[in-house]
Amino acid sequence: MVHAHSLHSLALLLLILGGLFALGFGFVLFHVPGEPADRRAILPYYCAAIVILMGTALLLDLGLAKGWPGLLFLVGLGVVALATSRVCSRCGIAVLPRSLVPPEHCAHCGHAFGGGRDDR
Repeated sequence: MVHAHSLHSLALLLLILGGLFALGFGFVLFHVPGEPADRRAILPYYCAAIVILMGTALLLDLGLAKGWPGLLFLVGLGVVALATSRVCSRCGIAVLPRSLVPPEHCAHCGHAFGGGRDDR
């Protein structure tokens, strides 16, 4: 027998997952093997996962995302935001674009990005 779960229970699950991601922030920062610059490059995407999980849970709980189509729309927005962002190798800050075109220069320090996704 298949049980249908309400969107409020899904919102609670997303809040729990977001909380676990937030608790794991220090683990990623201090215990992931590799160079400190590589760990700093992971953090913007890690923070984006927390924001996406918590934001989706909030919108589901408030009723702004009606049903599964609304949830899929929110996931799609998160994927587009992550796909068009860049991480600066000089200052280590994730640069999110104001349109769907990935930025060519870092908004924080002005460093020009290369042809790849991350400028490392």
